[in-house]
Amino acid sequence: MSDATITDLYEVTMAMSYLREGMTGPATFSLFVRDMPPDRGFLVAAGLESSLDFLSGFRVDAEDVDAFASALHRPPRDLAPLLGLEFTGRVRAVPEGWIVLAGEPLLEVTAPLPQALSADARSWTRPTKMVEYDGRPVMKLSSAKVTAPGQKQVFRCPRYTDVIGLRDEGPPGEGVPLLETVMRNGRRTVERPTLDESGERFAADMAGLPPAARRIQTPLAPRARTSGELTALADRVRRRIEDDLLAISADLRRDERSATGSQRSVPR
Repeated sequence: MSDATITDLYEVTMAMSYLREGMTGPATFSLFVRDMPPDRGFLVAAGLESSLDFLSGFRVDAEDVDAFASALHRPPRDLAPLLGLEFTGRVRAVPEGWIVLAGEPLLEVTAPLPQALSADARSWTRPTKMVEYDGRPVMKLSSAKVTAPGQKQVFRCPRYTDVIGLRDEGPPGEGVPLLETVMRNGRRTVERPTLDESGERFAADMAGLPPAARRIQTPLAPRARTSGELTALADRVRRRIEDDLLAISADLRRDERSATGSQRSVPR
């Protein structure tokens, strides 16, 4: 068996569902920390390299299919569509050593939906959220789990007045983009940084962090703001989702009235 089996069976069953439904368009998943723990003033990007190593070698072989089938108590032929699945997507990430704030994407992975989902549980340390499917921005609206739609960029600004914007928008003022492409077509695009290089990056970034965020006790974490373009996109996507839900609700009510009318018209 390969490392592809080090995953969550939920991801496997969802990948199978998407394959059966033909949902193989490119999907973008974003990894971020929604809120900082109360005793933390900042995060540090780390652990990216081991995830890229995993993705570079990700491929589902025949033994993996048998293992999935056994764990799910299903015949291997049901899992056969997974055979040969490998990661051919793109990863954009904050390089190791940079300081990251709550809400800022640490990385975004774009790949055909079954690939991105299958690799998700093993390669990242916490669940990611889908922000785009087949070129269409998406978001969650459930309470306490609202996400921002679309592919993004993080701009490091003076005094950590960071801005989270859309991937293709220009930097605000002196903002420096943090997310960079580290993998394309399933292959690395940058050299693995040395420990010294990551340490130097961290030291330089740490020097500009506000003293209140560096406190050991009761630190005050800076908070990034969203750009006007990202805010406008979120408003448009929210309205689209709400309109879709209203249309679905209207269709259901119409179907219920139609069914009730049919029952009343049946002669006794």
